[in-house]
Amino acid sequence: MSSAETDKKSIGTSMGTSFACDELPLPASTHANAPPPPIVASAQPQQLGSDVTDPGPLSKLLPALLDGSQIQRSKLGQRLASLRSLRELWEAGDIRKVLLNLRQIDDTSVAADLFRSGILQSSSLDLEGASLALLALGPLFASMEEVTQLVAINAAASLLSNFGPLIHRNRSSVPDAVGVDLSAEARQQRCQACFAHFVEIRRSLDGLTATGTIAAAADKLRSQMHAILQI
Repeated sequence: MSSAETDKKSIGTSMGTSFACDELPLPASTHANAPPPPIVASAQPQQLGSDVTDPGPLSKLLPALLDGSQIQRSKLGQRLASLRSLRELWEAGDIRKVLLNLRQIDDTSVAADLFRSGILQSSSLDLEGASLALLALGPLFASMEEVTQLVAINAAASLLSNFGPLIHRNRSSVPDAVGVDLSAEARQQRCQACFAHFVEIRRSLDGLTATGTIAAAADKLRSQMHAILQI
């Protein structure tokens, strides 16, 4: 695969109630072997440091930021550790394991940061990875934070654009009556799993009560899901 450089974006922990969350762009080409963007642990209104792997700045800033709160310090420490472990897997090119670990971490802030960073733009993301990513979006849609809901909507739109037509074709295809095509059968099962996740996402969209930007993004995704998947 090509080793061309990709645009770098930062992953940060979502400690505030709002941050920039533009719709994820879909580049013409992506590179599976390109290293992930540097992870940046961020907090509103300032950043904790440019590299969470360097404990020096964090050791000085965390006490001041958290004002002696042991609980908050512990939570942020766990979040930083989760981001480091996900970064190591991403650097190794194991997107499937990144998404599996993301479910085990069960932290919507970490999940939102990962999706915002461009993980879905990796060309190594396949149907199985798409299914795992769609499953991971559930808690983000259920979040009370509108910015997190917008991350989920944009991520779902990206997955729909990349995999929706393939999912629709394979669900509509009739299996060959002669012989058994295991690869085709496995592909159809994964497409069916993705479709089921999109159905759940459609229900989540219908349950959103937000207005403005969130409502507009949700309406657009609903229209796209209907056009591509007839949901």
